[in-house]
Amino acid sequence: CGYILGSGLTYRVMVKDEDTAEANEDLLKMLQGAVDDILEKNEWHGGEMPGFEEEFVDRSIEDGEAIALHEFTDQDTGITAVRFLEPEQLTQPHASGEEWKFGVRTDEKDSEAPLEYFVAWDDAHRESDHFTPEQITHFRRNAKRGMKRGVPDFSFDTYDQLDMAAKLMGNSG
Repeated sequence: CGYILGSGLTYRVMVKDEDTAEANEDLLKMLQGAVDDILEKNEWHGGEMPGFEEEFVDRSIEDGEAIALHEFTDQDTGITAVRFLEPEQLTQPHASGEEWKFGVRTDEKDSEAPLEYFVAWDDAHRESDHFTPEQITHFRRNAKRGMKRGVPDFSFDTYDQLDMAAKLMGNSG
């Protein structure tokens, strides 16, 4: 995590193209304030809980993916709450067709573009919700573009191989 994030990322609102857009300083300050409020509300850089960025990276290494749900909690202020979803909550709905795999619905001709996510809040799917791609940040590790889910860094026999190498080094010594 330290190698990927260093001391953390910085989020700045900027004008995309200075040549074609005239920067309105008041608007930029207002937008930056909204971004800062969202980061603070969600303890992005830490606080009582670990920083969101750090946990995002750690989850992706352990689970092969990190899944975050964005929910508007206050329509007046527009502040968004960001919450982690567990990988097992992203699951295929009962009686679903071929377009649904691993909790992600895509067009059968384009597996790279998610259309919908299915989140089950309990094992029996009695409580569940469908979310649009705009509501979910789904970062997949060790996966090609068309793969719907990620793969952990230490999957399959990686641990066994590292354990065997440690024993070999110990026996050689």
